[in-house]
Amino acid sequence: MLKMIDVKLIKDLKENKGKSLREIARITKHNFRTVKKYVKMKDFSEDPKVKKIKLPKLAPFYSVIDSWLEADKKYSRKQRHTAKRIHERLKEEFGEKYDASYSLLAEYVSKKKKEINNNQGYLPLKHMQGSAQVDFGSAQYYENEVLKKYKYLILTFPYSNHYYYQVFKGENQECFLTGLQNIFNHIGGVPTRIMFDNLSAAVNMRKGERTKTEKFLKFEMHYGFEAVFCNANAGNEKGNVENKVGYHRRNFMVPVPTIENFAEYNRKAFPATEKEFDKIHYSKGKSTGVLFEEDKSALKPLPDYNFDIYKVVKAKCNKYGMIQVDKKQYSVAPNYAGQEVWVFIYHDKIRIKDENYQIIVEHERLYGAEKESMNWLPYLDLIQKRPRALKHIDFFDSLPENWHRIFAESELYEQREYMKILSSILLESTMNFAEKVLEETIKFGVSDYDSIKATYERLKNENITIEKYEPENTPELPEFIPEFESYNELIRSI
Repeated sequence: MLKMIDVKLIKDLKENKGKSLREIARITKHNFRTVKKYVKMKDFSEDPKVKKIKLPKLAPFYSVIDSWLEADKKYSRKQRHTAKRIHERLKEEFGEKYDASYSLLAEYVSKKKKEINNNQGYLPLKHMQGSAQVDFGSAQYYENEVLKKYKYLILTFPYSNHYYYQVFKGENQECFLTGLQNIFNHIGGVPTRIMFDNLSAAVNMRKGERTKTEKFLKFEMHYGFEAVFCNANAGNEKGNVENKVGYHRRNFMVPVPTIENFAEYNRKAFPATEKEFDKIHYSKGKSTGVLFEEDKSALKPLPDYNFDIYKVVKAKCNKYGMIQVDKKQYSVAPNYAGQEVWVFIYHDKIRIKDENYQIIVEHERLYGAEKESMNWLPYLDLIQKRPRALKHIDFFDSLPENWHRIFAESELYEQREYMKILSSILLESTMNFAEKVLEETIKFGVSDYDSIKATYERLKNENITIEKYEPENTPELPEFIPEFESYNELIRSI
């Protein structure tokens, strides 16, 4: 399997340079069938069985190559290093230590020369139809009446001056790529070229060298756009999106919004900016909506498949059956203590799977000051076996009022029964439904295990209510007054 950088070279030679398959095979020195395979590849989603990414073989020689190319600026163009000459020199001076391929070296040298000669940005003097710019902004919002910070992704179309936004709790790669994908899907196409700054979600910066992250490179090839990066500390090169970040904060974030459901909020975000289609462009004399239709006519088509946006890591459970991801604690299950699990990290959730990729548990992904997410359901069997521990764990304090009370007032053997029925309810429903079941049971003056179970089955299956039975036409019976004197006489005679 080729490295992504080599796949990218193959795709560029075919799609942007118009090279034939045989020409690409000759240039890259790859097998014809291999070239054909990657030219036809459309879905670059990641295989769950992720292997550790190794540094390129060329990495140890970056500084040497850079010094040679920098020194070349003093000499005439005819006496400067070519990629072929650098390849030969590295072999001569480092021998077997240098084993990088020529194609990898050639691509790096070409890129480095463009940086040195200030020929990297491809910055147009005028904005082309279908091109876009991307950046993140920060703002505050209320969630459950608590003031929090969040990030919003802005994608602008400078030609029409239209933009879209998506909001997230963070600025990680999963949020970044999900925001772009949501916008692509909404507009039904992909910008031909997108300008970014040096977002860590897209590039790694090492000793001044910019390298696209593996996941971003796959995302770029999957959707077929050209990623362009502005120079360091040169945000003015993407001034359109910089202006929109501030415009959006002033016009859409005042007053401070309340967001309880980010997915729903993001769905409503699309028509929110489209209300500005009637605005006249500041210099073109046409409405934003008309110009945006011209932008859309230049978009690339969507691929046949959505790109799978998640990160996969392995984690080892501690003695409590919990794992740590990005310095946050997530529960797994007590029977997984000391074992390794697969962790699928999405922008909004953490999905934990066993070695066979079967789901064990799922959590909402934590952000900000939140440190721990506890799903108690897998732990209920253990609590049932150790009821004395119940009152000393957070689960007891988190119980609804009625369940808290009956556990607090019951004996150990009763607690086991209550935990058994509570586990049964939570396996199929929610804690809110469990509270409803107990409230309905208590209405009839009972709260034993069998009564709670009967109420649960009734509400689960038919959701009917039981009314007190009062039969009609009941005959009136004379009042019976017991007479005890005869019994007293009998007892006295004994």
